[in-house]
Amino acid sequence: MSDIITFCNKCKTHTNHIKIATKKKQTDDYIKNYMQYMLIECAGCGEYSFLVREPEYNALPDEPQYFDWNYYHENKYKTYTFLREDEQQFLPDKLYRLYDSIKENFQIGSQFIIPVALRMMVEGICTNKQITGKSLLNKIENLHKDSVISTIEKDILNKLRILGNQSVHEMKEWQMETLGYALDIINHIIRAVYILPKINNKIKVKSQIGL
Repeated sequence: MSDIITFCNKCKTHTNHIKIATKKKQTDDYIKNYMQYMLIECAGCGEYSFLVREPEYNALPDEPQYFDWNYYHENKYKTYTFLREDEQQFLPDKLYRLYDSIKENFQIGSQFIIPVALRMMVEGICTNKQITGKSLLNKIENLHKDSVISTIEKDILNKLRILGNQSVHEMKEWQMETLGYALDIINHIIRAVYILPKINNKIKVKSQIGL
């Protein structure tokens, strides 16, 4: 077993880690670059985590030649509920890819990035629905005026807006529990705006009067 240096999400710094098991997979048929999948143990705190080391193709010679994805988050017993794949496919392409990014950041516990990405999702929904406004606050209000969202949904979207704003402008680090609730909110909005209308169109029934 050999040592590597990578970020420990429990120690909150880069520490020596012991490689317990490693699997390599070539990423290109022509270039000998390998993805490395590793089970590692922090030499400082003893925490186990799963590390994916991805080659950085565009790195300059004096820059790191790889990027580490460390799949461990602070509350290791907490699970987050994402959209099912068959639900996510209802999203427009850019929002689909943004949602993938949100999932990845939840998996690695990016407490600064997640609220910004959630705010981007709100902005992206407004853009996709061709809602205009001088600010995101105005756009959310116009979403409500156009009956895309309800009054309650307008209020909770504004909470996501504030969440993202404070992360950007105040460098506020939100607790993962709070971000988990924010994820539940964005899932609800996506279902209300994109998924339920399309499912409703697939249900064909004859109207009945007086029953």
